[in-house]
Amino acid sequence: MEQSNDQVDQIQPLDELYWRDEILQFMYWYRGEGFGESLTVHDLRTFLPADEHLLTTQMDCMVDGGYLVREGEAPPPRYAFTAYGAREGARRFADEFAGLTGQAHGECGPDCPHCKGIPPDRCVHCSTS
Repeated sequence: MEQSNDQVDQIQPLDELYWRDEILQFMYWYRGEGFGESLTVHDLRTFLPADEHLLTTQMDCMVDGGYLVREGEAPPPRYAFTAYGAREGARRFADEFAGLTGQAHGECGPDCPHCKGIPPDRCVHCSTS
């Protein structure tokens, strides 16, 4: 359900955190899939069910917060990660999808964080027997 501009102007702090996380995760995924280094609010609306005004407001707040930069002057504005925003996007994406992006049973590498300090043959993540 889309929000009216009046509702967006009264957005709650937890909602702001929610949208910041969603936008950062989406931008990280978008870039990782090779769709580009920058995007518009229209690009976001293709995947995030939110009002254009809400997303524009959030993107502008993220520029002010140092997560994003505006690229170019031509409308519509394009937004790209700052170095800080890219790190935060990667972290949030990793946190959100950790259960889906881990290696399968028995496929741990030599630096597996689950195996630290125990022999591989005693680790439930590394042993297949």
